Amino acid sequence: METILHQVLDLSPVILYGVAFFGLILEGNTTLFTISFLAERGFFEVAYIAPIVVTATIVGNIFWYYVGRWSIKRPNLFVKVMNMISEPFDHHLVDNPLQTIFLTKFVYGLNCATIVRAGQLKMKFPLFLKNLMAASIPWIMVVGFFGYSFGALITVTQIRYLEIVLLIAIVVFLIIKHYFSNYARKKLRK
Repeated sequence: METILHQVLDLSPVILYGVAFFGLILEGNTTLFTISFLAERGFFEVAYIAPIVVTATIVGNIFWYYVGRWSIKRPNLFVKVMNMISEPFDHHLVDNPLQTIFLTKFVYGLNCATIVRAGQLKMKFPLFLKNLMAASIPWIMVVGFFGYSFGALITVTQIRYLEIVLLIAIVVFLIIKHYFSNYARKKLRK
C-alpha cells in the first residue's frame, strides 16, 4: 500500500517543485520545514528549490498584500477576521514594519493577517517590499535550517517510515515554534 506522501514524491519533478511553490504561497512554515527536510533526504535539489522557496515566499506575501489593498472597499467575513487578528498590532506595523513582519512570520496565522493588514493600511509598496525581503531571508534560513537539520539528524533505513519521521519532526518544530510565538506575541504587545 502506498501512502499519499509516496504518491506525491513519485510525481514528476516539475509537478513536485510546483506543489512546493504553491504550498509555500498558501502555508509557509510547515511547507518550508517539509521542503527543507525532503531536500536533505534528496527529494529536492537544493540549487533548484532555494530560488523557488525565495520566489514563492515573496510572491505569496505580495499576493496577500494586494488582497489587503483590494479588501479595503469590500468588507466581508475574511476581512473582518484578518482585522480582528492583526488590528492590535497596527502601531507596531506602522512604527516598525521590519520587526513586525519578521516576528509574525513565526506566529502561525498572524503573518498572513499582518501582511493583509499592511495592504489595508496602504503601506507604500516599496517600503513593504524592502521590509518583506529583509524579514523573509532570515526566516527562510531559520526554518530551512531546522527542516534540513532534522532531515540530517534522523536516519531512515526504509522509505516507508519517512512519513512518521517527518510527522515527528514537524510536531517537534511546531512545539519550538509555539514557544517562539509566545515570545513574539509578548514582544509585539509591548
